[in-house]
Amino acid sequence: MKTRAAQGALVATALCLACAAHGQSREVKAPLPIVATIDAQQTAPPVSKYEFGMFIEHIRTLIYRSLWSEMLDDRKFYFPISSKEPDAPAPQSGGPFRNMQLRKWRPVGADEVVVTDKDQPFVGDHSPRIELDPATPHGIRQTGLALVKGKQYTGRVYLRGTPGSKVTVSLIWGEHVCQIGGPTQAGADCALWCHRAFRVRGALATAIERAGAMPADDDRPLFLPYLAGERAPLWRADVCGAFEGLLRRHDADDFLGSVMEGVAMAIHDIFASALAGSGEKLAEIRVAGGGAQSSAWCQLKADVMNVPMVRTSHRETGVIGAAIAAAVGLGWHPSLAAAADAMCPIERVFEPRPALAPYYAGRAERYRRARQHAIAQADAAIHWPPAPARVAGARA
Repeated sequence: MKTRAAQGALVATALCLACAAHGQSREVKAPLPIVATIDAQQTAPPVSKYEFGMFIEHIRTLIYRSLWSEMLDDRKFYFPISSKEPDAPAPQSGGPFRNMQLRKWRPVGADEVVVTDKDQPFVGDHSPRIELDPATPHGIRQTGLALVKGKQYTGRVYLRGTPGSKVTVSLIWGEHVCQIGGPTQAGADCALWCHRAFRVRGALATAIERAGAMPADDDRPLFLPYLAGERAPLWRADVCGAFEGLLRRHDADDFLGSVMEGVAMAIHDIFASALAGSGEKLAEIRVAGGGAQSSAWCQLKADVMNVPMVRTSHRETGVIGAAIAAAVGLGWHPSLAAAADAMCPIERVFEPRPALAPYYAGRAERYRRARQHAIAQADAAIHWPPAPARVAGARA
């Protein structure tokens, strides 16, 4: 019992320090250091299962607002999910944690799209079941999370759903501001691979400008840029790239043009999933990196995405972004937006060509079919070879 008593004293000390620090408004004193000594050789009887492991998550702010707390409230969905605000409870005395209310889950969409399933719960006695609609984003959300700027967080989502359903997790920093991550394996390296593998004529930069400026052609091959698997939105290391629709007349420039289009289609694929989950409309795309140096490729991406592609004066925006954050921190600019305008101005805007919108919409649909076929091929390889058949009554 010595170990547990020491641990209890440590927690009690920390609680006293926290309350004392909160109560001091005029005089601020340096807190006393807390020293914890762990002796691995000192043992004690096992802790009774009736003391720990209990279902304590819903003792309100004791768990959600104390020294040990979770990022999300009600992570096991104990309370019903509704857009209706509950009646505010009467104020309580006894410290700052008493009047902190739990953050409730709210539906994305109408209330009826989130149903409490008690017949087939995923975990526990009941689980939220979200009714899906291909045309309208449905889901659940929670507001008021406290995050530290610049800190990296890791989260996990466990769910059970209809095969083929897509889930998008968005972190909303402010009103109408969302950050959605979608890293892809496809990029300028695909063009480099094609240039070398097919011995495309001319230097790489020259060949990219020439292939990217070729006119639209319904018979051009379609390229899946899964040369090293794919991250968003597939998250499959075993899916493979492919050319689809090859003809005898196709040459090296056709292959390079298809590769450039395939990379643009991979970007289109990510944004399609992100927009479906957020319900927002795409206004523009900022391009950076090696591929952004090609004007022909930027124009091709604008046509595929059917939105303007904005290229800034700095190609490597990750480096200048760090400098922008530092400039705002030093007080050189009033905001990140002002610093970005001053330190990373727009060089050129590539407007989509409306006449090509139907053409690339058809190519995007063809790309989606080819992608599903690639996924099916990867799934089939997992279960290959099939189990040998057995014939009843057969003898050697």
